[in-house]
Amino acid sequence: MSSMWNTISIGRIFIGFCLTRKRMYLHRSRHRLVLERSNAMPTSLIEDTDTVLTEAMEHMILSIEEEGQHVCSIDTETSSFRGSVIQIAFVAMDRSGNVIPSCTFASLLHLPREERIDPRARSVHGISEHDLWERGVPPAQAMSILAERVLSAKRAGARIVAHNSDFDSSRILHTSSLAGVDPPPLRKEDLFCTMRSSTLPRKRPRNAELYEYLHGSPPPSEWSLHDAETDAKITALNYLEGERRRWWGERLEWNRKE
Repeated sequence: MSSMWNTISIGRIFIGFCLTRKRMYLHRSRHRLVLERSNAMPTSLIEDTDTVLTEAMEHMILSIEEEGQHVCSIDTETSSFRGSVIQIAFVAMDRSGNVIPSCTFASLLHLPREERIDPRARSVHGISEHDLWERGVPPAQAMSILAERVLSAKRAGARIVAHNSDFDSSRILHTSSLAGVDPPPLRKEDLFCTMRSSTLPRKRPRNAELYEYLHGSPPPSEWSLHDAETDAKITALNYLEGERRRWWGERLEWNRKE
């Protein structure tokens, strides 16, 4: 009888060991799958989220202090004018116009199940539903990372800018709500809008038009316009050049008189 119970105990231990190994294999496989689907995302999506995001936030603050970061730019591409965010970018740039990679991220997002990309929107940004499935990440993860980046930038006193900030912030809020996560801490007064602040009597310029006005030539032909990361870089460069010319103060004074 004793030997029989010993055999049973050994059998249970062996089964438990096999199940543990299987869980470890599935866990690693799931991480590999996330990595394969998120080439543009940082490693925070395949490791312990809370720990990695906290470390990223602390590292970003250090980078701001050490590298003299001055401006952070946000841009989105969406499924339609009132649709969800399907591409997000947060670009950090120093005063010399150099991107700080450790503080920057960009990614495609999975599309909500009931939503489709409007053909008119696709004709602008060129993003397909297949692209989102192959290379996108869950919106909740992207919004969480964006929230940490925004919080870090605010704590460090960096300027956060966007071109047509009302649109970007409204779509970010919409996407966060659908994903069931708290939206990034972006109030209207937290975002400097290069479109609204550059209002002239005739029109509010597009991002590329503002770049050409401030820099004297169009954006380089190799830059892919209506890609969120490229557009965020253009916005940051526009802000820095406008600041160098002391241009924003004049435009802001003009807007206050409206």
